[in-house]
This record gives sequence, structure tokens and C-alpha cells, in this order.
Amino acid sequence: MAIWHKEEGQLVEGAGDFIASIDAAPETSRLLLRRLCDWAIALEQARLVKLRTFHGKEDIWTITGLLP
Repeated sequence: MAIWHKEEGQLVEGAGDFIASIDAAPETSRLLLRRLCDWAIALEQARLVKLRTFHGKEDIWTITGLLP
């Protein structure tokens, strides 16, 4: 569910969209992106952050951790 949408991009709750985007990333980047995502999910599971995914211009997606 989108929580913010504007011409510049869209912000959605959770890491699901970011996880799904990893397969479309260059193969040389996928391992690092999976490690980053696993770390972010661990932080969320420890209730240290709330994850969101930003869909930016030109299919650039960013995972963000917001402090509770």
C-alpha cells in the first residue's frame, strides 16, 4: 500500500518491493543487496526501525529504516 505518491516516486510500507527488485538488479550487485536487505530486516525484527521502500525515478528503489 502506497503511503506517499508523487511524480518523483512512491513510498510504500515494508521491504517486500525492495526484495522483489533485487532479481532485476545487475548480477554483480545482487549478493550485496540481499545482505543489505537481510540486515535491514533484522533491525526491523528487533523493533529498531520500520522499513519502507521508495520507488524512485528510472527504476531506482531504496530501502529506508525509520526510527520508531
